[in-house]
Amino acid sequence: MMCTLCIRHQKRPKKAAFGNATWVDKPCTWLVKDALRRHERSDSHDEARAFEAGRLAPSNNVEAAVEEANSLHTKARVSAFRNLYWLMKREMPHTTNYLPLNELCKLQGANILNNLHQGENNKGESQRFIQEAVLTMGNLIRQSILDDVKVSPWYSIMIDETTDITVVSEMIIYIRYLKDGVSKTDFIGILPLPDGKADTITETLVTFLTEDLGLQLEKMCALGSDGAKVMVGRQNGVAAQLRRRVPHLVNNHCVAHRLALAVGQAAKGVPYLQKFKDIIGDLHRF
Repeated sequence: MMCTLCIRHQKRPKKAAFGNATWVDKPCTWLVKDALRRHERSDSHDEARAFEAGRLAPSNNVEAAVEEANSLHTKARVSAFRNLYWLMKREMPHTTNYLPLNELCKLQGANILNNLHQGENNKGESQRFIQEAVLTMGNLIRQSILDDVKVSPWYSIMIDETTDITVVSEMIIYIRYLKDGVSKTDFIGILPLPDGKADTITETLVTFLTEDLGLQLEKMCALGSDGAKVMVGRQNGVAAQLRRRVPHLVNNHCVAHRLALAVGQAAKGVPYLQKFKDIIGDLHRF
């Protein structure tokens, strides 16, 4: 048994999780008069009744109608953002799965998403909306990380070069800091690189940390990177250039990269390992 009034106005008890509220998202299976009376006296049902009274009031109550429409639209946007966040947290392609996920939610009874549209030019379903929503959530999450980094006495940076699907050179950056006495590591950004020169990497990183993130360069205590000459070169590597600006900086050659180098060189002395590598590669491609 469901409550049509609460469903229409999407009114749930304050402690009920979205998608799990009895009477609204799922039926009440305890069919006794006490259950009906309790729901009838609940705050959420009273609010739904008030909204319904406003909806049925004379048409000159324009202000109430606009307020209700805006409230429903805001709740619909919140639900849409939740769906996008769910896709990203599970590393699923959000550009192709966002609309089908919304449709699935509607089929499951999440009628609030029907209020997502506000005219033909504002449906909340375009690629532009998706990308702007993703960027907005990313900025909010990064800001919460930065708030913790700025109160940390020190922070360290881990960087590595990579290329995207269009073979554009980029630099991925992780930051490590202290929060409540415990070390935390978070992804902080990916930056495009015009080229892979040490000078370019250094200037791009320093500009990002100081101007974009507003961090103090003097609080950076360590840099982690691979063993490429552009990173660890004694004279003009990225670590050497940063140490000129931050004398106490410690340069760490990533242990995972060291292990890969050691394994690769050691494997050359065992002929069977090359065959083993080919077998594993064939299995992966299969």
